[in-house]
Amino acid sequence: MNKLSVIFAVVALFGASHASPYGLYGGGAVTGQSQLAMQEALLAFRSTCVEVSGSDAGYRKTISSLTPAVQCMAESVDMVQFSMDLHSEPDTAEARQAIIDKYCPAFNESVACFDDVLEGVAMCSNDKVSTIKGMYKQMIHNMIDLMCKNNGQLLLEARTPEFRSCLQHVKANVQQCKVSEIIRTRPISQFGEEGCSELKRSKTCIHEQVSSCSSTAYEDIFDAIFQPIADTANCKLNVQPEVTGNEI
Repeated sequence: MNKLSVIFAVVALFGASHASPYGLYGGGAVTGQSQLAMQEALLAFRSTCVEVSGSDAGYRKTISSLTPAVQCMAESVDMVQFSMDLHSEPDTAEARQAIIDKYCPAFNESVACFDDVLEGVAMCSNDKVSTIKGMYKQMIHNMIDLMCKNNGQLLLEARTPEFRSCLQHVKANVQQCKVSEIIRTRPISQFGEEGCSELKRSKTCIHEQVSSCSSTAYEDIFDAIFQPIADTANCKLNVQPEVTGNEI
């Protein structure tokens, strides 16, 4: 495993805590299979936490903080009503925008409920906790912004068979995109040129995996995750080639 597993874990944990009993994207209540997948993800998270930080203290803080965080969030966002609104309103841009306007400010406010959770996950790094915590928080805000933009287009796409099919494709092939062992133990804020090169390679690899998907949402999702990492590492992942005088 590598430290990027922890990064994807925090986004998954936050997403899971926001899931309603009715399922945001169709498909009914949480199944035994999805519960098993979450248990496996938590075990993998603990293993990665110990491997990277040398302790399971961050894992234990994360787990102990989840229930209070979800309870706090429930005071800001009625997830059951949110899910019901998504499924009951006419599927038009105007109807989705009304839902976005109603819930998205509360979603952004609810991120503060997860401060202790994010601190726990940040403790699973080998970097400064406050730095990594800020990185995770920005990822989550990016994901919320993505969910809320374009009249909630992501919410619409996420309910399609094509979106789920792409997810299975990414899960089956994403291992080849992980960063190399060379920078596995290097703090993100100290990646340097070598680490930035690896991060760029990983991002390019993932974009190649999702380029065959009919849904473009995954490229936006991975951009929302990678950009805070790049900012923390002071990497430029989207450098445009310089235009010389002869090319003008």
